[in-house]
Formats: sequence, structure tokens, C-alpha cells
Amino acid sequence: MAIQIVWSMFRGAEGDGSICPICLEGWTSSGEHQMCCLPCGHIYGLSCINKWLQRFRGPGKCPQCKNLCTLKGVRVLYASRLCAADEELHERVRALEAKCADLEQKVAPLTPEELIDQICSNPTLVQRLAAALAELNQQQAVP
Repeated sequence: MAIQIVWSMFRGAEGDGSICPICLEGWTSSGEHQMCCLPCGHIYGLSCINKWLQRFRGPGKCPQCKNLCTLKGVRVLYASRLCAADEELHERVRALEAKCADLEQKVAPLTPEELIDQICSNPTLVQRLAAALAELNQQQAVP
């Protein structure tokens, strides 16, 4: 099964690396629109760059840098999972993972006594629980 990169906002002439610069669609890890590159290193969907290069008699040109290339120069890229590397996003993910780990430690399984203490020390929660209990009792009373 092909994995398609989720379409994201196209920024500038080269985009953010997650979409084909020709059709502005996400590429796939297999199939017609499989990720491929030209000798210059620019990446496209296979079907798009094939159509692009077939327009020329003889060598074509890379749509981005205009270097000469042919259909023979197209190289399919094989990947089980595709994603655009973005150091800022990786750093953000690492920070969120650390925050999750910290929160998981804070809400580690509580003993019943600790849970009761936490509930009783929060008047708003006690009121919400009492209201929910009253609603459940009322629903059971109605046939």
C-alpha cells in the first residue's frame, strides 16, 4: 500500500518538501506518483516528471534549476515512510515527547487513598461528580 504524504501549505517555489512541485500533490512511496529525483537532486512525483521530460525532443530541463536531464536520469526513491525533515519540527516533537513523559509520571497510577484525597481536595470536581451521580440515579429511576 502506498503511503501518501499529507498535503501541506505550499510555500515558495520549492515548497516545503512534502509535495511534488509540478502538480502540488503529495507523492507516494510506490505507484504512479512515486517519489523520484533528477541527477541535480530535485525531487518530483514520477508521473509528473515523466510527462514533463517527454515534452522535450532530446534532453529536457529540470523544472527548478533548468539543468539538462533525460528520462534515463530519473531515479526512483524507495522509502517505506516519507516525511519532510524539518529540524524545528523535530525539536518541537522532542519537547512534546518530554512533556508527555513528565505528565505521565505525574499521573502515574494512584492508590485509591491518593485518588480520594485528590478528588476531595477539589471542590469543583466533587460538585461535578455529585451532579453526574444524581443524573445517573435519576435515569435509573425513570422506567
